[in-house]
Amino acid sequence: MKLIAAIDDSPVAQPVLDTALVIGNLLGLDIEVVHVTNRGGLSASGAARAAGLPMQQLKGNAVDALVEALDDPDVAIGVVGARGHAGGPHPAGHATLSMVQRTGTPLVVVPPELCRPASQRMTRILVPLDGSPDTTAAVQSVVTGFSESGVEVVALHVFTRETVPRFIDQTQHGLDAWADEFTARHEIGCPRLVTRSGSPGQAVIGLAVAEDVDLIVIGWSRDLSPGRAQVVAEVLAQSCVPVLLVPVNAQRPPADEQPSTRTTA
Repeated sequence: MKLIAAIDDSPVAQPVLDTALVIGNLLGLDIEVVHVTNRGGLSASGAARAAGLPMQQLKGNAVDALVEALDDPDVAIGVVGARGHAGGPHPAGHATLSMVQRTGTPLVVVPPELCRPASQRMTRILVPLDGSPDTTAAVQSVVTGFSESGVEVVALHVFTRETVPRFIDQTQHGLDAWADEFTARHEIGCPRLVTRSGSPGQAVIGLAVAEDVDLIVIGWSRDLSPGRAQVVAEVLAQSCVPVLLVPVNAQRPPADEQPSTRTTA
């Protein structure tokens, strides 16, 4: 199996390559760099060469070519830049938003303004869980891979006003009992479970900073149309660590039913 890192000639190419090397080496994946170009591409070629990685030049529409490459059955994970530079569009550039909604392959979205150099060893990942079996099943395989490679898994469940279980009393015992039951139902690499209340997106960002995580892993529906995937939009817009988006349903929708790239972030 292999990891594909998609780069362009923008400054985010280096963080993408650094992140790809860390994840690929950690999970034992072959690393392949791809670049879509109809001209030039010298900066991308130089970055790949400096990283010691082979690069394949793709032709045609950038999104179509990259989605086709990512959906190869031999590809386990893809890595792309969120935006070309720190002042670029948020939550991400148009091409990236289109790719994450179209591909059925787990995709790491790398911000250009990383909190720390991605060349450092990955030690801790954050996995928000909404409590649905589909979300847990989607992320289980990839999270287990990280856990078996020695990475600490921190799971997060955020209570909103509508989702706080009535049987949880104000004692620590009540919360501990709920946490034990939740962890048993959502077994993903022996995680340490943390609970928060309030805005899910802000809780994810806040805990990522507090726990000094290297990666955020989110199972999602691949739909960024207005009112959908607001947590994903918030996290992509604000995170300074890479975000791994894992499709809950990996079946690719028909071309004429592709979700909108507009968001409500």
